[in-house]
Amino acid sequence: MARGLTSAVKTELATGNIEPVILLELGFGTPVYLTNASFDITSSVSGTSRTYLANGHFRGITGVSETNAPSKNSLIVNLSGVDQTYISHLQRIVLSLIFLV
Repeated sequence: MARGLTSAVKTELATGNIEPVILLELGFGTPVYLTNASFDITSSVSGTSRTYLANGHFRGITGVSETNAPSKNSLIVNLSGVDQTYISHLQRIVLSLIFLV
């Protein structure tokens, strides 16, 4: 199976600025997939193809803390331009951190 990189990914890698990218799954009746990357990302890691959209709605995450022991933490997911009626229908959020190297 061929595993090529899209031209958008190649362009990003050529900049030499390797930064973490967050993939966000918003668990509505029909899941919504967003990324903070500057381009859409298609992932097929879990056996299903998902495209995470770089549409500007996902602004970032705050409140992340690091410990050397298991702990329960809270995160704040910042979204922009999202209708508040959708938030009441949100069932779960899945975050993934990836590095493009």
